[in-house]
Amino acid sequence: MAGSREWIDRGDRLISPAARIPYYPLVVKSGHGATIEDSDGHTYLDFLSAACICNTGHSHPKVVEAVKKQADKLLHYNLAYAYTEEAVELAEELCRISPGSYRKRIAFGQ
Repeated sequence: MAGSREWIDRGDRLISPAARIPYYPLVVKSGHGATIEDSDGHTYLDFLSAACICNTGHSHPKVVEAVKKQADKLLHYNLAYAYTEEAVELAEELCRISPGSYRKRIAFGQ
């Protein structure tokens, strides 16, 4: 099984440095709760929350279940081409809970 150094060397040959900020020699293999494990078996506390996208922790059971449920229906469709029911419902909820009494619109990053 390949270790972190081998994965990093392979990645450095193929993945643009423009996609890497800042460089840290870490190859994440798995994550549970607030911890991640690298390809060498070392465990870390993920204070970065995977760049702030895992606020509920890694592999949170409710998030995993929601992803599985959605994957059974449709993985993704780009909102530039078509709406999805889930995107419209999420936009409605975000507008509802955000402060202010003016007309609001949502822009999703994709």
